[in-house]
Amino acid sequence: VGHFRRREPSRLALPSYAPAEIASMAAVQLLEAGYSLAPNVGRRSLEAALLSTWPRDVIALRNAHLARELAQRAISSRNARLPLGRLQGSPLLLTEPDLRLDAAHGLASLADASGFGPSEEVWDGVAAAAGASLSEG
Repeated sequence: VGHFRRREPSRLALPSYAPAEIASMAAVQLLEAGYSLAPNVGRRSLEAALLSTWPRDVIALRNAHLARELAQRAISSRNARLPLGRLQGSPLLLTEPDLRLDAAHGLASLADASGFGPSEEVWDGVAAAAGASLSEG
């Protein structure tokens, strides 16, 4: 009776990538989507955006999905930055302001979208802690 045999679950072991590799994957995904990077924006800018957006423990393990997240956040930031009337006619160019996404901004966006967010004092503390950790590192 084969269907009663005990089976061990298959486990898929995904590799973890270094921040530079994730930034390179995000750059490729952006280019494949038709976006170009401004001359002063490159892999190092994407890597800096990655490191300022997610805590190191999130980046450390099973992290390939962060390349897609980083690319989508940059695109969303560009679309939010441009006025609606110029959005369709503008080149698909990503600039430094499109990558300036820090941890406090990401958490605030999530809280705004969900409707569940801490008070302004907590966000001030998160922003101060994020700024302090960035200036130390």
